[in-house]
Amino acid sequence: MDHAPASSPLEATVADLVAEVARLRALVDRDRSAPTAAGAATPPTADRAGDGPASAAPEVLDRRAALRRAGMVAAGAVAGGAALAGLAASPAAAATVAGSGSPGVLGTGLGGDGVSGSTDTAAASGVYGTTGTAGAYGVFARHSGSGYALGVEASSSGYAAVAVKALGAGDGIAVTTGEGTAIFTEGGGSGLHVRTEGPAAGVAVEALGGGPGVLVFGSSSGTGTGVAVSNVDTGATLYGSLLGLRVGSGRQHLVLDPPFTLDPPPQRSTPGTKGAIVHDRDDLWLCLASGTPGTWRKLGGANTAGSFHVLPAPARIYDSRSGTLPAVGTKKPLSPNAARSLDLKANASGVPVGATAALLTVLVVNASTGSGNLTVWANGVAKPQANTMVWGGDAGRFTAVSALDAQAFVQVSASLATDVVVDVVGYYR
Repeated sequence: MDHAPASSPLEATVADLVAEVARLRALVDRDRSAPTAAGAATPPTADRAGDGPASAAPEVLDRRAALRRAGMVAAGAVAGGAALAGLAASPAAAATVAGSGSPGVLGTGLGGDGVSGSTDTAAASGVYGTTGTAGAYGVFARHSGSGYALGVEASSSGYAAVAVKALGAGDGIAVTTGEGTAIFTEGGGSGLHVRTEGPAAGVAVEALGGGPGVLVFGSSSGTGTGVAVSNVDTGATLYGSLLGLRVGSGRQHLVLDPPFTLDPPPQRSTPGTKGAIVHDRDDLWLCLASGTPGTWRKLGGANTAGSFHVLPAPARIYDSRSGTLPAVGTKKPLSPNAARSLDLKANASGVPVGATAALLTVLVVNASTGSGNLTVWANGVAKPQANTMVWGGDAGRFTAVSALDAQAFVQVSASLATDVVVDVVGYYR
């Protein structure tokens, strides 16, 4: 039997053993099948311990003993660091091991690898496993400690650590876990990269218990992203693809990428589906009725006030009259056309920093007789021409909505001298 050149004395020894075992096995098989002379007794065979009857043919026993010795030498080679090294010119196998009721190959590393496989041929495998039996595994790994049952490392950029190709109707990867993590990765690459070119889903998740089908965490430091959807053509995250993320069955329910344009959904010529939620880089939209472009309602955005938060009870944040509560701010009437800043967070009102607007009740008291007006507007902004309220006597009560500055302050100004009382009903954020 010819062999490829050995790269070490150990491999050369094992290669010679493989050849010798093959030769001896052929001789033993020939002895077993050789016909005996008429009336001659069939040579008895040795038992597994090698202590066959003395009447056994010496040559047959010697060959079987040699086979056993070859196995012991191979075991010694395993203890020396190699479980099994077989060298053969392609395409024939260097060694074929068949196990019945036990492993075909059992490798134990005493300081080295139990089984080490490598190949220098494209499309070939260092270790290859296959099975045609239901419930069986082509390759199976188990770890009972705190380590890893199967460790895979890719040291070359551009190549996957694990490449899975499903050619039939079965799953490419089936992952089942108890309380641990099924897939864990660290580094600059992807822990799991899925690509599909047919009508089937790249990833199908079925949750049959009480937990979520997919649970995604961002970085604990706040710099990572739980889910990022990118356009393959432009590489832009969250912009430009027809459908970045779909949630639901049978129709589109959640879309985080706009269809090829950054125009708001109401200005598009593309179809909208009822129930779709679209982010157009600036605002978040909900589709209320399907159509082209459909009926859309803005849920929020950089230029909207946000959601309205009603306080449990109206909170008084200012009273200009002397001796009244809350005891904050200037305690004297407004001077004509002089602005005064008010903090809507005062008196533990519940209005937070960052609120964008507020609903107020404004009361003028002890107002100068005449036709007056009062304006409420955001702090730090020039006084507008608009009036919040007007009066023709010495008192009046009105409600107003006003924008706030970043610290939840407003300004008030009256055309005539008057005291003013301000209550907050709720705020927008």
